[in-house]
Amino acid sequence: MMRNLLVMLLAVASLAAADSYDSEIRQWRAQRRTRLTANDSWLTLVGLYWLRDGVNNITLPTHPPTKARFVLQNGRVTLQPNTALRDDTDPKGPTILRKGTVSYEVIKR
Repeated sequence: MMRNLLVMLLAVASLAAADSYDSEIRQWRAQRRTRLTANDSWLTLVGLYWLRDGVNNITLPTHPPTKARFVLQNGRVTLQPNTALRDDTDPKGPTILRKGTVSYEVIKR
């Protein structure tokens, strides 16, 4: 009788642990899917271009040329636009340039 009770308790405990584990996995997958489909995720990356010292023109294969130049000088990147840009009022300056559905972001590697 005691053995049967112990077996039943172990079975119930293992079912609860399995349910908790399954729930944790489902939650992790949902969070991962959300991160991967975000606007700034690795799945949205369409180009990775190394900047060289001086003027750099970045052109994506499926978009018209950008009307701006990226200038790398003394380890600092500046943007020289050929058209007016909206100022995002960040005292450190903007870090992301958006043109339609495309975003340009400078990262230091």
